[in-house]
Amino acid sequence: MKLEQTVRKLKEIATYSWEDYNQNEGLKDRAERREEGIISLDLAETMQKIAGFRNILVHDYLEIDQQIVYATLNKLQDFREFAQCIYRVLD
Repeated sequence: MKLEQTVRKLKEIATYSWEDYNQNEGLKDRAERREEGIISLDLAETMQKIAGFRNILVHDYLEIDQQIVYATLNKLQDFREFAQCIYRVLD
């Protein structure tokens, strides 16, 4: 699925009122979970963890564990794999 199509679908969902959206499980699922098979489930879970880690770093939710930061530096392949998946969709 092209990025433009995904954005168009999300804009369509945004036309609903808050009340309609909040009461419609189908709309919420469509907005929250873009399960299009673009990336593997394992990579999706990894990217969710990375996003959570980023939030901790940016917002200083708790004391930063430098061992975790260092360990993350050795997982840069996850970013490369994610980027390759996105490039395939955009081509």
